[in-house]
Amino acid sequence: MVQLAPVGTYHMPDSLAECLDRVADGGDDLVILAGGQAILPLLKNRSLRPEVLVDLSAVAELRRREIAADGTLMLGAMRRHRELYEDRAIQSGWSALADAAAAIGDLQVQNRGTIGGNLVFGTVLTDLKQVVMCLDGRLRVVGRSGVREVAARALFGDPGHALLEPGELLDSIALPPLPERSGSAYRKFGITTNGRPVIGIAAALTIGADGICTGASIVVGGLVPAPCEARIAAQVLIGQAIDEDVIAHAALAAAEEIKPQSDARASASYRRQLVRAIGREVLGQAWQRAIGTC
Repeated sequence: MVQLAPVGTYHMPDSLAECLDRVADGGDDLVILAGGQAILPLLKNRSLRPEVLVDLSAVAELRRREIAADGTLMLGAMRRHRELYEDRAIQSGWSALADAAAAIGDLQVQNRGTIGGNLVFGTVLTDLKQVVMCLDGRLRVVGRSGVREVAARALFGDPGHALLEPGELLDSIALPPLPERSGSAYRKFGITTNGRPVIGIAAALTIGADGICTGASIVVGGLVPAPCEARIAAQVLIGQAIDEDVIAHAALAAAEEIKPQSDARASASYRRQLVRAIGREVLGQAWQRAIGTC
C-alpha cells in the first residue's frame, strides 16, 4: 500500500484571507494543494516532503465563475477542468478552453484538476498555458502586499518569468470576449490518449463578413522552454480570404517558424510535421466556428 510522505501541518482554510495568512506564515517548506494532480504523485513517491500543506479546496472564492458587463470571463483558479468543458458559455465563446479542458487526462483527472493548478504547477508539457496565451488572458495574483495582474502572453512566453512570488496565490484568470465572427480551437497529439502534449496548438481567428481574416492568434505548446506564438503564421492569414489552401500555407509557416526540441518522446523534425498536420486541423476548426458552420 502506497503511503504519502508525512506532512507536519495540514491546513484547509475556508477563505482567501486565511489562505494568504497561511501562505505568508508557512515558510520555505510550504506546499499549496489545488487539485492535487501534480502534488499528490510527488507525495506518493516521497520526492516531496512538505512541512506545511495548505489545501485550497474549501475556498469558495477561488471557485467563482462570472461574466462581467463587458463580456470578460472571470474564472477562479480552483475551477475544475470538467466545469470548464461542460460550461455552455465557454463552449461557445472560448471554445479552445473547452477543447483543452476536455482533453486533459481521464474523468478522474478532469473532476479534480484545476485551471490554476495546470497553469501554476504544470510543466511546459501541459495544455492550458498556450490556450490562455492564445485567448489573451490575464492572471490575477494576490498576496498580503496587494493585487497585481499579469498578461499570460508575457508570462508564459518567457521561461525566466516566475508567476508567483513568495506569499502569493493565483486568484483568477480573466479572458476577454472574442470579437464578433470569431472562433477558437485547441488540438494536440500525445503519446497516450489525453496525455501530455507532444505538440498542442491553440488558435483563434476573426473572419469578416466578406470572408477576409481580420485577426489571428496561434500558440504552439509542448515546446521547451516555453510555448511559442507563431506570429509569422498568423500574419499569413490576416488580410486573406480564408480557404483550405490558405490554412495549409499558415500551418506550414508555423511548422517552419517554431524551434522544437528532440527528446525521448519525439524528434524535432517529427514535431514540425505534427505542427503542420495539427495546425491544419485546429485552424480549420477555428475558421468553421468563426463563420458559424460548426
